[in-house]
Amino acid sequence: MQAAIPGLRVIVKALTDTRPGATDYRIACRNAAAASQASGTDGGTMDEPYRVAMVVDREFGSQLSALANRLHVWICDSPANRPAIEAIWRAQGDRKYDIESGATIFNCAPDQSVEDALVNIIGTVDLHHGEYSHEPPWSVIEVIGCEPTPRIRSAFAEFGAEIAGVHPDRFEARRAIGGAV
Repeated sequence: MQAAIPGLRVIVKALTDTRPGATDYRIACRNAAAASQASGTDGGTMDEPYRVAMVVDREFGSQLSALANRLHVWICDSPANRPAIEAIWRAQGDRKYDIESGATIFNCAPDQSVEDALVNIIGTVDLHHGEYSHEPPWSVIEVIGCEPTPRIRSAFAEFGAEIAGVHPDRFEARRAIGGAV
């Protein structure tokens, strides 16, 4: 039956998820799966990687729009990022949450290190874009605003991901999901 109804696995997993923070996401997941079923798509295939971005650069604001048009971005709240985030939300109109593009803001204190901010949000991003919420689950997370420290590598390893494509201020966390990386 799962093969006959695109998004069914996503709905079932999201509806049975009892972790904190899952309740609001269940509604968005249900709506996204219904849209997938109506359009005959399922948000990607097992052969193509599903990408998400995490931005801990507090000065990224002016670059956010281009990235958020390509994939869904989780970005730390800051005075420079907030106006860009709000502009994206205004442009989305009634479509408040889109799992394939757009932006989600997360709190990071001004004195919090980028490493702490990133490590603290990885689990939440996995909840929203992982196996309980998206088919296929994320296989690549583009991280912008820091380098992959040993602690960051370890945090991603807990979700089955390895670090690749390392540059001075960005890298990718990649994991194999059904053959896609």
